Amino acid sequence: MKRILIVAPYNRGTIGLCSLNIYKALQKHSDVTVKCVIVHKYKNGYAEFEECEGCTESASSGLKRVLAGYLQTKWLRNIKKEYRPDITISTLFGCTTISILAGGHDKKIGIFHSPHTQVKGTGWINYQVTLLLYKYLYPRLDGIYCVSNEVKRSIIESFKRISPSKVKVVYNIHDKNTIRAKSMEPLSTEEQSVFSKPVILYCGRLDKNKAPDRLLKAFAMQKKKMEDLQLVIIGNDFDGLWGQLEQYAKQAGISDSVHYWGRQANPYKYMKHAQALVSCSYSEGLPGVLIESLLLNTPVITTNSSEGVWEILSCDDDYQPQLKNIYVAGKGIITSNLSCKDQNEYENDIQALSNAIEQIMIPGTCTAPFFFEEKISAENVVKKYV
Repeated sequence: MKRILIVAPYNRGTIGLCSLNIYKALQKHSDVTVKCVIVHKYKNGYAEFEECEGCTESASSGLKRVLAGYLQTKWLRNIKKEYRPDITISTLFGCTTISILAGGHDKKIGIFHSPHTQVKGTGWINYQVTLLLYKYLYPRLDGIYCVSNEVKRSIIESFKRISPSKVKVVYNIHDKNTIRAKSMEPLSTEEQSVFSKPVILYCGRLDKNKAPDRLLKAFAMQKKKMEDLQLVIIGNDFDGLWGQLEQYAKQAGISDSVHYWGRQANPYKYMKHAQALVSCSYSEGLPGVLIESLLLNTPVITTNSSEGVWEILSCDDDYQPQLKNIYVAGKGIITSNLSCKDQNEYENDIQALSNAIEQIMIPGTCTAPFFFEEKISAENVVKKYV
């Protein structure tokens, strides 16, 4: 009987959910016992994590972050000494770093959700630290599990100290039964009124990388052609962007058709009823929100934010890193994302998003089966961990 330890960074949010799905899947496996611990355990996290041990109640920064890293490593070392895991699975850079520093005789697997270059957006110092970790610490991992081919390729091509044999693509597990069950929750009277018209749904944090401003401007262009069209925005205002978005909506005369509902405990009931879900990020790994929407048979529009979006839509053989307009796949539409490198392309990306909204409204567009579903099933993914 193998003992597996899962080290999750948070007990809430997208990454917390990814860790939770691994935890739940391994609990059902007859040949293992599994323990999960949480580095940053917040109030009102996922209920299934309630009994899991936590280290801190919030994330740190600056000098406090360095001290927190020491304390977290010491905390995890004691857990390993007591539990004596055969395998430790860690999620994100921070958890993987303290798992290696905590030592032990366990096989150490780190899960990598995005290319290392995405850290550039958080500042020069963070990026330099990340490069050092990849160069000197992460080669000590026994397994480097990447959630998309793009993440795998970025590691193999950039860090020669890491053996390519350790680097594998292992997709995130998605609990399709829970997603589909939650999608059946009824809408409120106000929500029904909005969804009685065609709705474009944005579901994610409001931050600069997610670039909701591009979607809002594309929506404004299509609103001139489709008077009933509605935009529903769900997610925490992480970078304080809503004020600017609200001001633009007023200037464009579309305020009555733009609905910001903040963070929602159950986004799936909205996905189920939306005409399409849009991801407009500059950079992603394997955006789970696209998978969740497609599990509910709601087509998606996504910027060309990673090769991972092509994998989700089962068209990665046609991957075009410099896509200039739109690519219509069987289950969604991919749009240009050139302004992530050239600000002069900003308006062109908005036009592409607008074109995609118009295209996806045409009956019969993007109605193919969701072929990627099998690759993210718990049964298939768990085998790669044990």
